[in-house]
Amino acid sequence: MLLLTACNFYHCYSQEQALQNLYNAFDSTIGYQNLGINNGTIHINNDRSDNKTNRYYLKDSYLPGIAVYDGQVYRESKLKYDLSKDILIVKVYGESNNTGIELIPEKTAGFEIDAKKFVNLSYGTPKLPAFISGFYEVVTGTPELQFYIKHHKEHLESINDRGKFTNYQTQNSFVVCYKNEYRLINSQSDFTRVFPDYLKEIDNFYQINREDKRKDPTQFMRNLLIYTGSLLAKDYKQ
Repeated sequence: MLLLTACNFYHCYSQEQALQNLYNAFDSTIGYQNLGINNGTIHINNDRSDNKTNRYYLKDSYLPGIAVYDGQVYRESKLKYDLSKDILIVKVYGESNNTGIELIPEKTAGFEIDAKKFVNLSYGTPKLPAFISGFYEVVTGTPELQFYIKHHKEHLESINDRGKFTNYQTQNSFVVCYKNEYRLINSQSDFTRVFPDYLKEIDNFYQINREDKRKDPTQFMRNLLIYTGSLLAKDYKQ
């Protein structure tokens, strides 16, 4: 069933706008040694996988990125995003090994990895729909419409003659904030309920890109979100 509830319009668009404003305000890299980003819980991962899966966004290694933490912007950071726990991990400054610190989610406004921006929709906003929590990739955003991807990996325990293993399965979901409402949109019927004026276009998109949906469901949905946004933008200009 499609979940929806009223959301504050300012919050819908302002989270990613606030991140951009912070990026613009801090043009130089802030030294890690002078700030509290190095203080926190050490990230420990004892997972053993027998199918080469892991808990992280993209891969199990630190990636260059930007973190917005406790009101400060940290450029040239080395980051991991744990999709199982929904936490951001930063490589400790000055360490030659892979020691990482788990950043406190309530203090993390957002971050950027691999040119993808993530915003904490829960940041500073106590009243949200029950299905909104933590970090979301910003797919596209205008004052009228915002699309988000919730990246998540579910852990699966297994035991065989070689021991105990923890494997991961991708379980992403998709959110739109449209007409001041947050809505989950995980299927074609969800899309057409939210955007009934584009039923034909959405149906055609599903038909044409059926193979893409099978190979990479998340990228398919990302493309559909962008396509739907372009249809709305075209109508707004008319």
